[in-house]
Amino acid sequence: MRTKLVRAGLLTLLLLPNPVSAFSFPDPLGIFGEKFDGKRARVECEEKGKLVSKGPIEALGYLLTINNSALLFQYPDIAKELLSKRFQYLEINQEYRTDTSTKEVYRHDRGKVEKHATGTGTKFIRFFLSRRGDPSCAGFEEEIKEHPSLKQPFLREAGLPRDLCIAAERIDSPQSTYELNVDMTQKYDSGVYVSYHYKITNRQTGELHAEVTFPWFSGRNSFTCPNGAEVKAISDDVLKAVPNPALPPPNRVVYDDDPPDFPLVEELSAKLVEESAINIRMKEADFQSALRPIAEEGEVSLSPRYGPKPVGDTGFQGSYLIISRDGITRQVLVRVRGRKFSDFRQAGIQGGNITFVAIARSMDPEWWLFQYSLEGRPLKAYRLLLPQLTPPDKFRLIVRDLLLTNEKLSFTLLAWVDDGFKTLVKDNRLEASLLGDR
Repeated sequence: MRTKLVRAGLLTLLLLPNPVSAFSFPDPLGIFGEKFDGKRARVECEEKGKLVSKGPIEALGYLLTINNSALLFQYPDIAKELLSKRFQYLEINQEYRTDTSTKEVYRHDRGKVEKHATGTGTKFIRFFLSRRGDPSCAGFEEEIKEHPSLKQPFLREAGLPRDLCIAAERIDSPQSTYELNVDMTQKYDSGVYVSYHYKITNRQTGELHAEVTFPWFSGRNSFTCPNGAEVKAISDDVLKAVPNPALPPPNRVVYDDDPPDFPLVEELSAKLVEESAINIRMKEADFQSALRPIAEEGEVSLSPRYGPKPVGDTGFQGSYLIISRDGITRQVLVRVRGRKFSDFRQAGIQGGNITFVAIARSMDPEWWLFQYSLEGRPLKAYRLLLPQLTPPDKFRLIVRDLLLTNEKLSFTLLAWVDDGFKTLVKDNRLEASLLGDR
């Protein structure tokens, strides 16, 4: 290999056949002849940004290979492939990293599902659906314990029966016919240049079936290739699933933005039965579950909905009771007397009906207790008249142990302060009885 010295001002440069990869420092002047900037990203977008495909293909599953740990593929992505897209399995390469101090190579797991995978393979992870109780489900069970109010409703809405889990096992030999490879290239020049190359190949024949490249550059003259739809299409439209027979048909979504009024609206007057001071730090998962209540492992949940935000508008459209049962996901707007709600507390199913507490935010917050049928039909609304409590400033209240029987209500209000640790400071036990029709 011939080399030569070139003088460029005060610099003496050693030119090599591939100078950019030979040197780790930036080349803002483009002295080496390879300049990674917005212009280059634009050219690469024009040349390679259009999806080239031989048409859609169907597969039971596929192998996903990723060359860079910056490309995250975790629990929600796995769930999307197996549930929303309905692949029967997904295989992904096992990631290994090198400790910078000891130079030791170690296995890096991308999440709890992968961490607790069974099997002795060292090269790949296979994800699939199995019956709960299967040892391969251990990671799934750990995963949904963390922020269940965020994860379980998604699983139910995606159609995962409560008796199935996302299982994982370690393997050495993938069975997939097709491979989706995502190759990420990153360069530092006068800014950050990143290029993602997606390609689908037939592993048995080596035939290239589809490919597309997504480049972008951040710096002076920034540029992002506007081909998001092309990139999405290579995995959503080219690679199609042979539907998993273990899954029921996808849930049919029914929206009810104009539900009937509650046939009965009453008031419940609450009195303080017992009050005690406590000092307990809540676990993050418990805290999130208290503020985003769910019931029946996510079959019942409550969620705010936001739309376009005109100037001066919060974009808040209202909150919805979401019921995913019997192949239908119903989304029912929660309102009473024109009021909409954005804050909820404990939810559950009592006496065959859905019961939960909602708070209408205003200068003087109103607390309401609602009952709906399992089909999302409004049954009863109770306005809760709370006594004057004595928590410290900057407090919020969490409802626990909610029980409504024969127009009698008992519940606990836990007061907490946001001191960085979600510390509970008061335990208030209350009972409420019917005040009268309104």
